[in-house]
Amino acid sequence: MAERPGRRNPRVTCAQVRRVERLTPHMIRVVLGGPGLAAFSAGQYTDHYVKLLFPPEDAPYQVPFDLQKVREELPREQWPAMRTYTVRHWDADRRELTLDVVHHGPEGIAGPWAARVQAGEQVCFAGPGGGYAPDPEADWHLLVGDESALPAIAASLERLPQGAPAHVFVEVSGPEEEQKLETAADASVTWLHRGDGRVGDALVRAVAELDFPPGRVHAFVHGEAGFVKELRRLLRQERGVPWEDLSISGYWRLGLDEDGWQSTKRDWNRQVEQEQEGACPPRRRAVRTRRRTRPRPRSGQPSRASESSHARCPVHGGEVGHGHSRRPGTSRPRAPGPCRRSTRSTSSRRLRTPRSARGTSGAGPRG
Repeated sequence: MAERPGRRNPRVTCAQVRRVERLTPHMIRVVLGGPGLAAFSAGQYTDHYVKLLFPPEDAPYQVPFDLQKVREELPREQWPAMRTYTVRHWDADRRELTLDVVHHGPEGIAGPWAARVQAGEQVCFAGPGGGYAPDPEADWHLLVGDESALPAIAASLERLPQGAPAHVFVEVSGPEEEQKLETAADASVTWLHRGDGRVGDALVRAVAELDFPPGRVHAFVHGEAGFVKELRRLLRQERGVPWEDLSISGYWRLGLDEDGWQSTKRDWNRQVEQEQEGACPPRRRAVRTRRRTRPRPRSGQPSRASESSHARCPVHGGEVGHGHSRRPGTSRPRAPGPCRRSTRSTSSRRLRTPRSARGTSGAGPRG
């Protein structure tokens, strides 16, 4: 099936693999470079991401390719698969882009590619996108995620101001997956070891048991959709964190590959929003729109504003029906019965690394 008219074709960049490094048993770093990155730029956000493009094995084209031409002339099954990965680091001087890819074995597309790719090979990608960076004006920061969010968390730690208070919770399969994180902030970093437990359970318990410091928190919570839903409820309903101070979204969902997750993510988010927010939708930052000119009311006539009969939201104080969430969370139903306390090992330490000791490594997977 050829591409539908009006479909947006993202900008595609093709780069060369410069080097490959295995950081942990299941995390592989791939550094891209070459003349194809001459016009590339990133750095505004710490959760920048790109979508790697992988043509099918029987594709009648090779890298580099024209994505728009492929979509216009070939059936959908011949289009390249997209896999999303966080930009761990962008070195503008050297024009090098670093991605950290989770590798779980022969399953999937991007993980096996990262495990076998060699320096000199080419890969194409779309992007970058992104929308989060730590607010330097926040009183403290909360960073929470699994392996898929670790690159963005690491990049965010490097961006935090000197001495900024931060609580960081990262869940990985075991101690062998821990990485060295560098920051100038006053950060308490807790590594949670999943073992044979369900992904995200330890993160939900850790955040629920955290004694929140006073002041305004700026939170970043990403990873598997199920635990992100639980933390969304905790932060929004129990802790009252406003939407403008919360970046939260499911990067992936158990039982689905990226194609399956992306095709259902909007409905999942809508369902979570309805369950947790009810008739009062979560508030977004105001979006400026063009106002239609109306004739002024004659003297003695009520204005349109005074005639408004919209119900007021008891949480936000705004009119119900005029708010909508920014990057709504994700979810899975909470299991019945009391919460069991984890006996898995954890490690916690505070990081106060001077800025001069920061590394230049950088980019990560989104799962």
